[in-house]
Order: sequence, then structure tokens, then C-alpha cells
Amino acid sequence: MGYDLHITRKINWFDASPSITLDDWLEYVANDPEIQHRGFAETPTADGGVLRVE
Repeated sequence: MGYDLHITRKINWFDASPSITLDDWLEYVANDPEIQHRGFAETPTADGGVLRVE
């Protein structure tokens, strides 16, 4: 099973503008204690390994 998550200011996520800049997002993350920016994303794989993207 898969899913998509879109964090946006747009009425429809696929509209061209306005967008959230990287600086906007990093500032938000820095001020939200429930979100952490670690510079990578990882998830377990079906074979017991870990997929990591930096």
C-alpha cells in the first residue's frame, strides 16, 4: 500500500502557485517540536533491510 502527502498553501495541490519555499518549510520545522529535520528519510523494506534517502 502506498500514499502521497501534500503540504501546500494551494487550493489544489497540483496548481502552479503559490508554493512553499524550502526556507519557509525549514523555518516551520525548526519551530515545531513534533517535526524533526534530520537530512534523510528511511523506511523498512520487505526483506528486513532499510531504505534510506539523504
